[in-house]
Parts: sequence; C-alpha cells; structure tokens
Amino acid sequence: MRERLPGTRFGWTHKGEILGAPEVCPHCGGTVRDARTKLFVTCNYFEDGRPAEVFVTCDQSGGTLDGFADVFSTLLSLLWQWGMCFAETFKKLGFVEFEPKGLTRHEDIKMARSLVDYVMQLVRVETERREKYEGGEESCTRT
Repeated sequence: MRERLPGTRFGWTHKGEILGAPEVCPHCGGTVRDARTKLFVTCNYFEDGRPAEVFVTCDQSGGTLDGFADVFSTLLSLLWQWGMCFAETFKKLGFVEFEPKGLTRHEDIKMARSLVDYVMQLVRVETERREKYEGGEESCTRT
C-alpha cells in the first residue's frame, strides 16, 4: 500500500550544477555552448527519516532534460512511497553514466556521472548527514 506524506514535510532544497565539457564548433574551434547544467533538487522525508519524495528541475524549462528529470523524480518518489528503501534504489541507480556529466561544486560530490547519479549521491549524502545529526539510521524494512 502506498504510504502518503503529511501536509507539512521536513526536507531540504539544493541548488546545484554539473560542469560538463563545453561543446566546440567543428569549423572555428570556439565554444558553441556552455555545458553547465543548473538544477534544483528538493527532497522530503517521512516522519521516521526515510526519503519519501524528490523533485528535480533543470535550468532549461520545457527541455528534454527537464522533462526527463521530472519523470525520474516522480518515479523515484513513487518507489519510496510504495516501500522500496533508499539503499536499494541507490544500488540500482547510483553511478549510472550518461550526459550531462562532469564536475560539481558540491563539497562531498566531486563528480557526477549523470543527472541521476548526482541526485542519488546528493540524497545519500544529505540523508547520512541528517541521520548523523539526529542519531537515526534508515532501515530497509517498513514498520
């Protein structure tokens, strides 16, 4: 059964960037496009501290990447709400590699192999930080 969230949730929002390699013009060798992908990631938690939902928006509203990010975050949120724990989703989705990929400005995530990898690493880092602060630990079993 799907676990619903309360009207008011605890969470965080992160403004991030993936600094990909710039596109180069094949004719003149100049930079055609800045390859920075700017994004906002919001993650909310169940009352027991498990990740419950995530929202990802990219700087190119209406673009292919922004549409993909919206669908990805919706499916990830549904997985968590239907009982799949974060550790399992991280095993399946963390470290997948595709464009855009590159360095990040996050202090704990130096390289993102893809938008999916960045989001999964970000939720892992921030959840671990929260658990350390609150003294809790995520469990893969529902109570």
